[in-house]
Amino acid sequence: MLLPMMRSKTLATVIVSLFTLGGIVSCAHEHPTGMREFEEESAEEESERPAAIEEPEEESGEENEYTTEEQTERLPEHSEYAAGLSEEVTLEDVANVVEKYIQDGSENDVFKFYDEKTDTWLELNLVKIHQDRLAQTKDNKYFVCAEFRGMDDNRYDLDFFVYNGTRYELEVDDDNISIHKINDRERYTWGYNRMEDFWEKQPVPEGKEYPK
Repeated sequence: MLLPMMRSKTLATVIVSLFTLGGIVSCAHEHPTGMREFEEESAEEESERPAAIEEPEEESGEENEYTTEEQTERLPEHSEYAAGLSEEVTLEDVANVVEKYIQDGSENDVFKFYDEKTDTWLELNLVKIHQDRLAQTKDNKYFVCAEFRGMDDNRYDLDFFVYNGTRYELEVDDDNISIHKINDRERYTWGYNRMEDFWEKQPVPEGKEYPK
């Protein structure tokens, strides 16, 4: 009886240890990381930049007799080639969708965004999309961080999420845009909730130093 009890106790200890180390919610990340990278990271690692979306591998088989340019030229006349053009989402597609969203929502190059924390409307000029922070956070959902210069001379990083499956259907989630940083000072960090399978905002750890 003693040996089985010892084995059960050891097994329970291992399970509890693994659950504690793995955690339901990961440690703080500056930005959401890609699905593949997160699975490979340990719970103790921090990631300042998200993983890039892996480009789809070319399928093996017979080569198409038409080049991409030739297919594009033939599309109006030969609609069967439409499916032959890549509908997979790329980093460029995701960045372009957010950039267009900002441009369409701007007047005289000024993008207005309501800051709920300070109860003020910000007038922002887009500086750039952070290409190194684009990430696929789950199926058909992508993370984008954009840098702005405010009319108040402050620098702002806004976080966006883009969703849907093909490059022709991508949309910005209007209800999920937030100010991540002001002059490099974070308002929050990101943590992955393993149980619910989504990235959630977390408080900035106490004592964290910021660039001067």
